[in-house]
Formats: sequence, C-alpha cells, structure tokens
Amino acid sequence: MLFPESGEKHESQEVAAMYLKTHGDFAPGQQKEREYKWPVDKTDHRFGYVENERELNGAAKCVQPERFGLSFPQTKILQKTVEDYVEVTKDELGKAKNLGQKADPNMVFGAKIKKPGEENAWNAALCIHGDPATKAEIEPDKDLGKCTKVNCTNTVRYVFNSTLIPYRKSGDENRVFGVPTIRGDIPAKDKKSIADHQNYGDEPGAVDLLFPTTFMEFGVTEADFNMPRDKDEIRAIFENIGFKYKVGKFNAVFDRAGQLVYCELL
Repeated sequence: MLFPESGEKHESQEVAAMYLKTHGDFAPGQQKEREYKWPVDKTDHRFGYVENERELNGAAKCVQPERFGLSFPQTKILQKTVEDYVEVTKDELGKAKNLGQKADPNMVFGAKIKKPGEENAWNAALCIHGDPATKAEIEPDKDLGKCTKVNCTNTVRYVFNSTLIPYRKSGDENRVFGVPTIRGDIPAKDKKSIADHQNYGDEPGAVDLLFPTTFMEFGVTEADFNMPRDKDEIRAIFENIGFKYKVGKFNAVFDRAGQLVYCELL
C-alpha cells in the first residue's frame, strides 16, 4: 500500500478535491482557494504598493513623516516649569544629570588626589590601616565580637534592677555556652553521611583549602599518611612507586624509621 509495484499513482481531480475540502490537503506550493469572486485576475494581480524608483530615507519617513516634504513638525507651547522639571528628572544620554547647580562646566568637584610623598597623601593602604597618632587608637574595641544587648550575652552574670549580679556558683566564670564548631565532644562516625554537617576535627582547615598539597592531586590525604600500616604493606607501597629494596636493607630502613618515630614521641 505504501510502495506499490506499479509505481506512483495519482489521484483523480474529484478525489483530490474531496480531500482538499475535508482535510485541507493542499499540495506543495498550491494556492489556497476560498472561492472569492475577485474583480481582477488573481493569478496575475499583485496587491500592495510598487515603487518604481528607489526611495531614500524610507525608514525615517515612516517614523517622522512630518519632517519631510511640505510637512513641518507641529509647534507645542508648554510651561517653563514643566520643561525645567523634565530636565531635572530625566537623564540625558552622554551628559551628567542636571541638579540645578549653576557652576562652571569645567569645574571638578571633590578633593584633589595627592601624590605619595605629599602632605596628608592617602592611598589604599592608609584607608585600610588608618593613620593613628597613638597605639591606643588602633586597638580593637573591648566589645568587639561580643553582644552588647542586656541579658543576651554568653555569660552567667545578669542584671537585676540595674545591678550587676555576680556569678551564681563557683566555676561559672569558665563556662562556655553553645555548641562548639568542631565537635570533639562526640565520637566521629566511621562512615559520614553527606547530610551530616558536623565537623569532627578530621576536616582540613582554611590554609589546606587555599594551599592544598601536591599529593591531593593524586587523591592522597593527610589521613593516609597518619594511618598505621604493617611492614608488608609499606614495602608494597615503595615497590609500586619504583623503590625496591632487598629484605635486609628494607628491614634496616624500617627499624631506623621506628627509632626516629619513638624518639619524636619522647
């Protein structure tokens, strides 16, 4: 049915007209026929305006037709207060916003930047560190990093009727509130979940994250160096990296390394 042996078979005009009416089955490039009664020959007639000569500034004439030919822009008279308001509130392309100042257009506002070595010359370093006259001016505030709100500080002292009450019991002066950042008070888990956000003290610090070691590129962490290993495993590691020793020499190196570690522990 799809590929008959007799080759392509065209439908009759009556059948094609039926499919055209019921299914809109137009042939490729076939013009839609809506059975309109045109006063002209639709096969030869073209709708729209035809330019015999090249038109110049066509897009400009479409946008501002009053500026071409015998037409002129219509003059609109507005109040000066309205124009002054528009000039102040609206930003003009390529120009500074008009804020009503009457000054020399060549005038530069602000302090002049002084070169290094001149009197009171400031730079980025002085902006960060300042220029203190005494050492007390650069010391941090006493309440830096502490809560100054009454009855909301991490201390066992409290205020009652504007009177500072001392510690409730002995030993409270060294009491620490809250949960520590590094959870050394609880045992670390053998298999840590990705949803566990606790730091058990086995995570690298900021320095290790900024400046990782060369071994991190090979997936070797600090824990791999501190892991205890037996003699056979250590010998296999050295042989895999290309250092093969005889049994006697390897035993001597192993014993010497044990002595150095023992001395370091003492």
